Amino acid sequence: MITIAGEALYDVFPKMGAAQDAQIGLDAVTGGSPFNVACGLGRLGFAPLFFGGIAEGQLGDRQAKILVDSGVRSEAIVRKANLVPLMMIALAEDGQPTYSYYGQSTADVDITLDDLSALPQMPDLLHVGSYSLAMPPLADTLANLVAKLPQTSLLTLDPNVRPMVEPSVDIWRARLEPLYRRADIIKLSDEDIAFLEPGTDPRSYARDLTMISGAPVFLTLGHEGVIVFMGEASEMVVAPKVDVVDTVGAGNSFQTTLIAWASRAANAKAIRQRDLSFQALVEIAEAAVAVAARICAQQGPVIPQADALEAAISTGLFQRFASNW
Repeated sequence: MITIAGEALYDVFPKMGAAQDAQIGLDAVTGGSPFNVACGLGRLGFAPLFFGGIAEGQLGDRQAKILVDSGVRSEAIVRKANLVPLMMIALAEDGQPTYSYYGQSTADVDITLDDLSALPQMPDLLHVGSYSLAMPPLADTLANLVAKLPQTSLLTLDPNVRPMVEPSVDIWRARLEPLYRRADIIKLSDEDIAFLEPGTDPRSYARDLTMISGAPVFLTLGHEGVIVFMGEASEMVVAPKVDVVDTVGAGNSFQTTLIAWASRAANAKAIRQRDLSFQALVEIAEAAVAVAARICAQQGPVIPQADALEAAISTGLFQRFASNW
């Protein structure tokens, strides 16, 4: 069973161009890195389980419905009598987002150890990431879940650091260190590293990380692409050129593609045994970059259904992966 654990929120986009007098328009879409990954996997046909807190009431009902409508299993959704978290996103002209988090006393992080009972079984593959890792009690709950994972279960990790939610770099470092050592696949961005270790060459950080963890590391570099690291080997995968609408969800769609690939039995076995072909890692990075580029060419982080996504991406490599989904 694939389990995606973490936050669900609303991404809110101010429409400054639509302002009249003292008013501005607002576009709100369901979001949150783990939420988006779960929905993406659901649309690709993987029926993942989502474990996280969703507020009671109309807005929470909408989040839960979107998960279910996307093909996500809902039995580990924990409904909470808390506020709905909001992430305000201002977009620059190049589509790059600036985030402001509104999340005091919200449902996303109010997940305790007692809520682990909502999980029907231990995951075969668990994905964690973003501010879920740094905000207690949810962060403590996820750390406990990771510690209990059987060695046969895979752990995928995307730090997706959000300083506007938790500004303390020491907290992020302390939370990530044990996850790095347990993870089987790590994806992180040059922006993550700039916050975690200011002034450090992102390539050196990623190379050190793969040596410490023994896991493949995918270092994303925005519009430039991604560098794949495994042991002493590394290779750059250049991102396709697209007309960028916004980059929200690009990293999540990349992560979704990695998880889809890692969940196949043969790949999962090779990942557990640290017996992966480096060329296979490069190839899946190429496919994942194609998906991320497709998401950047639209507004919002929604991954299309599998057949629509396959039709929209012309690379033979991606279609070879997608045909097996």
